[in-house]
Amino acid sequence: MKRAISILLALVMILALVACTGNPQTSDNSTPSNTQEPASAAEKKFTVGFALNDLDETQSVVYQHLERFCEEKNIELILANAAGSIDQQLTDIENFTTNKVDIIIVSALDSNAVVDVCNAARAAGIYVIDYVMGISQGSDDYLTKPFRPTILLMKVKALLRRVEMDRGKTSAAEDELHYGDIRYSATENAVFCGSTIVALTQTELRLLSYMMKQPEKAYSREELLSAVWGFDSEVETRVTDETLRRIRKKLLQAGSTVSVSTIWGFGYKLKGAGSV
Repeated sequence: MKRAISILLALVMILALVACTGNPQTSDNSTPSNTQEPASAAEKKFTVGFALNDLDETQSVVYQHLERFCEEKNIELILANAAGSIDQQLTDIENFTTNKVDIIIVSALDSNAVVDVCNAARAAGIYVIDYVMGISQGSDDYLTKPFRPTILLMKVKALLRRVEMDRGKTSAAEDELHYGDIRYSATENAVFCGSTIVALTQTELRLLSYMMKQPEKAYSREELLSAVWGFDSEVETRVTDETLRRIRKKLLQAGSTVSVSTIWGFGYKLKGAGSV
């Protein structure tokens, strides 16, 4: 009996050794795919910062919609809840700017208090969506309350397309554009009137440079919404009107003879002394 048990144990050990010698080949083949897949899945293409004034019931619904959207699109979403503290919200927006997120969504506690930090974010090339103070303060887009979370997602999606376009290189033919007494430089990412830089936001710069590509052309609102903001014409927004109004004002302040004329019932057109 003891001899039978010893033989049985010996056979088990032999089988175990055979199994071990066969495993390394399988392990070598599977290890690379196992290590690469999580890294690929974890890689995020864009980052969105959400600066909340407080996580109340309404804000929670907005956040849940945004969270699902970001998960589906593999976008990193960072939530910063100021919990009713304006100082904390200012710090949150500054941190988003320092960390170079792609988009900052702001639900401001104090519209006037966040203007400077939002302007600093835009100056750093970050797009800002605000659904409290409106685009008169220079936001890249805005939403008025009450609003549908789906509209916010559409605007986030549109801005992400702009971020992706910004990452691409401007073609050499469009590196410099001239019209009247203004010059657009893609290399310097600025518009000049003579030697003076026209103080434009990134959105204003994109809109004006787009129109400078064909300065004699009349542009419809739908074309500008699609080309510059990525919106469909079905999206109701005054963003084009407000942005062009700011461009007119800034060109005038810079002493330029170039302006933007409104073609009633259609859209807009640059007007000035002609190309130089």
